[in-house]
Amino acid sequence: PGAGLVVAGGERGRVFLWDPAADTLRELPGHRAAVWDLAVSPDGKYLLSVSLDATARLWELPQGYPVAVLSHAAPLRLGAFSTDGFLTVSERGDVVHWNLGELLGLRPRITRVAYSSQVKVGRTQYVSVFFTDADANVSRAVLRLVQGRKTDISVSPGLDFPLGVYGRRRGSFLFSVALKTPTEVVLELYLVDARGLWSPPYELHLGPR
Repeated sequence: PGAGLVVAGGERGRVFLWDPAADTLRELPGHRAAVWDLAVSPDGKYLLSVSLDATARLWELPQGYPVAVLSHAAPLRLGAFSTDGFLTVSERGDVVHWNLGELLGLRPRITRVAYSSQVKVGRTQYVSVFFTDADANVSRAVLRLVQGRKTDISVSPGLDFPLGVYGRRRGSFLFSVALKTPTEVVLELYLVDARGLWSPPYELHLGPR
């Protein structure tokens, strides 16, 4: 892909994004079976991975942010970009066309994040998240650790939890993060809807200042 990146997939469902210039290797988690094909959009902005777990995953480059997890009825063997989106082909020969612009327009959006007073050692900080969703079907929130160790924090209700927000285009929810050591922790927050579309990430910085 563009910017000199190298992508690779493997039998255990692992996708890797390697930046030779920066000498960094990032694993893109999620697939539960062998990754059978990879494709990069003509503009170099998106990576498509298809797997025998019957899902196609769309990633934003160069960071590798998840964009969508698209479920199919059968294991997938082939993925390719077209002029307005991308195609997936299952082992049964089923071909599905996805319109990239429509998918991006339907992604949930985090509109605002509010923190309680700055967390101190042994204290809990509460985080309020406000969002909009085109079809009002946000189903869960996902937190990924970018900086720090999992042993440094305790998140309630967890790093991946259902929201149960239905029937409205705007919503909010609350979660808490407790720091166990005096260190800075950085988390990426995503919202995921029932179709498998992921919001753009929101970066949370927690810890002593």
